[in-house]
Amino acid sequence: MLQLINNTSFCAEKAALVGPDGDQFWVVIVKATYLLNEDGSVDPHPEPEPVCLSPRYSGEAGKSSLLREGEMVFDHPGTDITLLATARAPHEIPVRSLNVTVSVGSTTQTLRIFGERFWQKGVFGFSMTEPEPFTVQPIMYEQAYGGTNIVAEETGQQEKDSRNPIGRGFASSANTLIGKPLPNIEDPHHLIRSWNDRPQPAGFGPIPPMWSPRLEYAGTFDDRWRNQRMPLWPEDYDPRQTQAAHPSLVSEQPFRGGEQVILTNLTVGSEFRFRLPHPYLVFTTFTRTRRFLQKVRLDRVIIEPDAQKLVMVWRSSLNCGARVRDILQTVLDQKPLRPKGVQKEAGSGL
Repeated sequence: MLQLINNTSFCAEKAALVGPDGDQFWVVIVKATYLLNEDGSVDPHPEPEPVCLSPRYSGEAGKSSLLREGEMVFDHPGTDITLLATARAPHEIPVRSLNVTVSVGSTTQTLRIFGERFWQKGVFGFSMTEPEPFTVQPIMYEQAYGGTNIVAEETGQQEKDSRNPIGRGFASSANTLIGKPLPNIEDPHHLIRSWNDRPQPAGFGPIPPMWSPRLEYAGTFDDRWRNQRMPLWPEDYDPRQTQAAHPSLVSEQPFRGGEQVILTNLTVGSEFRFRLPHPYLVFTTFTRTRRFLQKVRLDRVIIEPDAQKLVMVWRSSLNCGARVRDILQTVLDQKPLRPKGVQKEAGSGL
């Protein structure tokens, strides 16, 4: 049957997915969209987002920033925090550099934002120009360290930073950087000092699945995999492959809701605070012989300060072995207290 009955105001989708070792998973995804009010209160958004089933980019896939990762996954360690945001100088007074910070619960990341600056060659070697003043600066991976460098024009041979091939500042020789822009976004603890520095690209947005380290987490797709495992995931598959957030913005302990959020220099006011909503979602699953409550995990917290939008994505994933067809239906409710008389999920199988 594999039915989903959604009695909430949130968007939801379901799927039967195959795990790394061939086990079948019954997965239900719930997605809530909220409006962030200026006073820090949170209301249901008038235009709720549907569950995102495939990656969505700001432009051409592979050549632009990722806006949303596919949310239908069988596993997801911890909770991702991602932001689509703009750095804003306090009181709209132009600055040459600025720190911006996001803090959700105990998870915090700070970025240093610079105005436009360029590499130049002088008597004493290569140096950076003074950053130009700015009041707003988009925070996107196109402005962070990384990029693609053409090595040979005649053959089109390229070198790229696999961690962020759409960024700026990456080069195989100093001369190719003369007059080229430096990154606008850096980690304040690992600032660029020389043209051949290779810092970790800094950002708040989601990392595409084909970038490092997510690509390596997918495992080794070699002849041994093709001959012995295909179409299953490789034996060295790592579930962190499903994490799209910057490594600094992954909470290993999943959030439960209610965590304090603090945004600094990311809104018109220099600081904005609110708390994550904590709806109590109840997933009651019926098989041919039982009914029970499925465990629920908060996979993703997505914040868009410019749009005054908050998105939260929960997942319930049940390992059914080879018997996913025994699932009749899952009923999704939102209740203030755990209902009595319903068996809680005791294990991963049916």
